[in-house]
Amino acid sequence: VGRTGDAYVTDSFYPVIYRISGTPGEGVFFEPWLNLEGTAIEYGDGFNLNGIVVSGDGSYLVVVQSNTGMLYRITVATQEITPVDVGDADLTAGDGLVLDGSTLYVVRNQFEEIVALRMTNTFTQASVTETVTDPSVAYPTTAAVAAGRLLVVNSQFDQRGGEPSVPFTVSSVDLP
Repeated sequence: VGRTGDAYVTDSFYPVIYRISGTPGEGVFFEPWLNLEGTAIEYGDGFNLNGIVVSGDGSYLVVVQSNTGMLYRITVATQEITPVDVGDADLTAGDGLVLDGSTLYVVRNQFEEIVALRMTNTFTQASVTETVTDPSVAYPTTAAVAAGRLLVVNSQFDQRGGEPSVPFTVSSVDLP
């Protein structure tokens, strides 16, 4: 969700980013915002775009492509897509993203870890500062920063087709 209240949503199987916008009393609109066909973001087998965040000033979206581990910056005003140089960082299975200042947390679901990246102010380069693991983290899908902690949602996606272990949980881990 950006500063203006617009929310952006990825679709892991269909190459489009949606926008949800509206004005109180006038209604809410859910619309395709960016068709990704023919762009630098090539959809393939498996989960594609998953995590998405809006920069603090609302100028950029940052998205992660789960099946490739690629990170992209999208300029909101022009819809220009720029691959983010992350060096040799492995971001495959990237799911949820959390942006806290210039730190981007990439939640890697099946690897049960969170990769902390220091982003440049133009969101075109990033370097790994730390990888966070915790015994309580189980197939995480997303996270949020609250009260100096990283709250990590444990999904149990690895239990699909079976019986979930209840209750579902949220892990609280130290910020790196």
